[in-house]
Amino acid sequence: MIDVHDLTKRYGSHVAVDRVTFHCPPATVTGFLGANGAGKSTVMRILVGLAMATSGSATIDGRRYRDIPDPATRIGILLDASAQHAGRTGREALAMSAFQLGLPRSRVDQVLAAVGLRPEESLRRIRGYSLGMRQRLGLAHALLGNPDVLILDEPANGLDPAGIRWMRDLLREYAADGGTVLLSSHLLAEVEAVADRFVLIGEGRILAQGTKDELLGDRRTFVRAAPQKPLTLALDEAGLTWTRHGDGLLIDTDAHRIWPLVPNGVVIEELRPASAAGLEDLFLRITAQTQRDTQRTGASA
Repeated sequence: MIDVHDLTKRYGSHVAVDRVTFHCPPATVTGFLGANGAGKSTVMRILVGLAMATSGSATIDGRRYRDIPDPATRIGILLDASAQHAGRTGREALAMSAFQLGLPRSRVDQVLAAVGLRPEESLRRIRGYSLGMRQRLGLAHALLGNPDVLILDEPANGLDPAGIRWMRDLLREYAADGGTVLLSSHLLAEVEAVADRFVLIGEGRILAQGTKDELLGDRRTFVRAAPQKPLTLALDEAGLTWTRHGDGLLIDTDAHRIWPLVPNGVVIEELRPASAAGLEDLFLRITAQTQRDTQRTGASA
């Protein structure tokens, strides 16, 4: 498990991380969400011993990374997929790491297969890899020691839709086997599809955290219909509250109450729980409020 408690990191007068606290339990994927520069990478670098905290703690299974024996066999890390020796082949890079960890060479073949790098691709020089291939190789390095914990920073960068779906399935299977995953991204929709819990960070501070249901508490339904006006009239007659949302409607009720109200001739193009699209809205709303609060504080200082 991962525990971050009251973590603060300052660079001179700049506070990069401000009293951050969250917990990642076993058998879960935790989405660590925030815009670029929000503090995600700083927290993760402190977790894996690449930066020192100004105050607070960041532990894995109750210990700091530096205090864990053979940490690469306990914790898999992918922070920067481009930080690999460009002159080596993918297989050579993994074989060298396996040798250093005392792992059998067969483990290299296992992780290459797990991340979908074909034998001919593994024999190519890393300098010739696409970004998506580097991401797969980086994840292979993270999985090499068969760790209990994965800490991944923006692992979906450069992956095509099929690659993103593959990574989603891999991480869900990993968590189902009891693993702990901390997954950082600014792509909220992608993380929303795989994560059990979410930690939203902005300007170095935790904005919100919890499961999707805890964060949204939303039983509304999103509906996209054509034409829209007959449906809104029917909703009004039924006494249901609705608001326009993008090219559709947010209706304050469950989906099963809406179907009987759909007038003849109205085509329902999309109908789903509002929470399926609500996390991004929540994040943008909270972030905007945080920025306004910061601006007011700065103006009054």
